Amino acid sequence: MGLDTTEGEEGIQCNFAGVHVYLFAHAHTKEAHDKLLKEFVACQNLGVKVEMQELGNDPASGKIGTAIQFANAAKFHPLLYINGLADAIVKKGGKSYEETRVMKCEGIKVTTEEAFQVTANALVITTNSPINHDLSAQWWDTADTYHYMRIEQRQDFDVLVVGGEDTSTGMKPRDFHDPYGNLAKWAKARWTSAEEVFEPADAFHIIGPEPLEAGKADQYVVTGDSGQGMTESTVAGIMIKDMILGKQNSWVKAYIPQRKLPLSKQTLSNVAEEIQHTVEFYFSGCVVQEGLTKIAVYKDGDGNLHKFSAICSHMKCVVKWNPLDATFDCPWDGSISDHLGHCINGPAKADLPPH
Repeated sequence: MGLDTTEGEEGIQCNFAGVHVYLFAHAHTKEAHDKLLKEFVACQNLGVKVEMQELGNDPASGKIGTAIQFANAAKFHPLLYINGLADAIVKKGGKSYEETRVMKCEGIKVTTEEAFQVTANALVITTNSPINHDLSAQWWDTADTYHYMRIEQRQDFDVLVVGGEDTSTGMKPRDFHDPYGNLAKWAKARWTSAEEVFEPADAFHIIGPEPLEAGKADQYVVTGDSGQGMTESTVAGIMIKDMILGKQNSWVKAYIPQRKLPLSKQTLSNVAEEIQHTVEFYFSGCVVQEGLTKIAVYKDGDGNLHKFSAICSHMKCVVKWNPLDATFDCPWDGSISDHLGHCINGPAKADLPPH
């Protein structure tokens, strides 16, 4: 069962339609073209239906030359789809509680911020990357970091949505570049609020039994969407359902959290960076040492200082100041607190305590 099947069976109106998706070389160089060709060959070896297209560097197509066309992709409005799923769950006897913060997960029991507890036969813990685009075409290139383009259709005009220039959560201030300026330059050469995505070291989704609860509870985790949350959520829905019901699923070995990382310079570099974030106590920006304590400090427009503990409530890692978004970011788990210490992005559940 796929998203299109669910949409039809549940009568969800989410503007679902088929589209082509294109992967194009990020530069007009032999190296970039060879990289694109490798992707094409890999897709063919996997049995993915692809075609190599020559778009002729037409300015109307963003000066794109050679591109790989993926057929039978789809577009839909994610919020309409999610609301439709929520309605379907309620109709089938389920319950949905919005704006309810879970503070603790113990096996198959969760505790909310208001101290309510819910116990189930199985618990699925998910994170997502919100995508709110209704698009007629999708494009991304082979650059590192990659760029992507989508067209959002409005009633009287179209909007070009450009993204990319990803940065790691919890970077040192000196390592920050100007992603917005870079995106603007890149877009103008071919024809922005930022969203965080969770990307594992091997850039593949994490779906399966929670390793820390192995043999103790029927608990599952879904994370690491790598910017493809709607695709991941559909795959996860199929996989997790099968695992809860004890059915075999051929995808499990590829997605389980316990899988081994493929050895490469990139994955080793990613893991090394995460380990460094965990063990280092780095003096930077608005995170300062006060005695034996790390303090997150924000200075407002009136010159007032706001101080908080710099220890993330989730993994107890020291947060770092993000000068682009004016937030305190955890470099280990991706949690984000705003400049006043309020937790605005999990998996951390609590605000940074005032100091």
